[in-house]
Amino acid sequence: LTIHNASFERLLDRLPATEQAEKVAAVFFYSLIHLPHERCEQILASLAKKLVPGSLLLVALHFGAQEFIHSPLNGDTIPVFGWKKKDFFRLLEKTGFVMCAEKSRGPREGEI
Repeated sequence: LTIHNASFERLLDRLPATEQAEKVAAVFFYSLIHLPHERCEQILASLAKKLVPGSLLLVALHFGAQEFIHSPLNGDTIPVFGWKKKDFFRLLEKTGFVMCAEKSRGPREGEI
């Protein structure tokens, strides 16, 4: 599956808002890290309105400071917006999500 020029806004806008919500899960796999924190709040709040209460949200992201990486695809410099763990957990609560499990790991060899 290849998605060109995708954005959270376009993808979320395509999810229909229905009287009876049908979505039961969402996954953000190392994608929120490419957005400023303010945008993450807007996106998570919008998503929370489109999910059935009790739905699952799986998020993989970096905890730590903002850094910049070089894309292996085209060599561009890409910002990676790190999070303090407590700030991200507060954001989840603020946007209507409840933390039910968390798993963290330290950096692997070669990671900052």
